[in-house]
Amino acid sequence: SNAIYDAAYKIVAALHNILLTLSRTWFPFLARNKDKHYIYAFITISISLISTILLSLMSEFIISIIYPTEYKESIEVLRVLAFMPLGLAFVNVYGINFLIIHNKQSLMRTITLSTSIIGFLVSIVLVKYFSYIGVPYAIVGTTWVCGLFMYISSKFVTKRNSKCSF
Repeated sequence: SNAIYDAAYKIVAALHNILLTLSRTWFPFLARNKDKHYIYAFITISISLISTILLSLMSEFIISIIYPTEYKESIEVLRVLAFMPLGLAFVNVYGINFLIIHNKQSLMRTITLSTSIIGFLVSIVLVKYFSYIGVPYAIVGTTWVCGLFMYISSKFVTKRNSKCSF
C-alpha cells in the first residue's frame, strides 16, 4: 500500500516542485514590489487550478502511462492528491510570498506548526479506519486548512497595514 500511495505522490511532488520554483522566482520581486502581489497570486492560483483540474480528470491516464497495471489503485490516490496543488498555491501565495514579506514569519510558523500537528493526529485516525487512502485525505485537508489560515491572516495584515498608513 505504501507503493500505491508513493506512486501517486511522486506525480504531485513533481508538479509541486515546478510551482515552488515559480514561487521562489517571484519572491525577490515581491519583496521590492509588495503592491504587485495580486499579479503573482493570479498567475500561481490559475496555474494551480488548471493543474488540479487536469490531474483530477486525467488521473487514470497518467497512472496508466507511467506505471504498470499493479499500480491501478494509485488512480484513486492521485484523484485525491490532485487537490493538493491548489492548497499549496494558497500556502505559497499568502504564506511564503506574503506573510514573510510583511515580516509575519512568526504567524506563518504558528499556522504551519498548528495545522501540521492537527494533520498528523487526523492522519493517524484516517489510516486506522481507511488504510492508505486516509493519508492523502489527511495531507490534502491539512494543506487546504493551512492555506486557508494563511489567506485569512494575509487579509488581516492587509487590513491592518492600510489602517496604519493614514
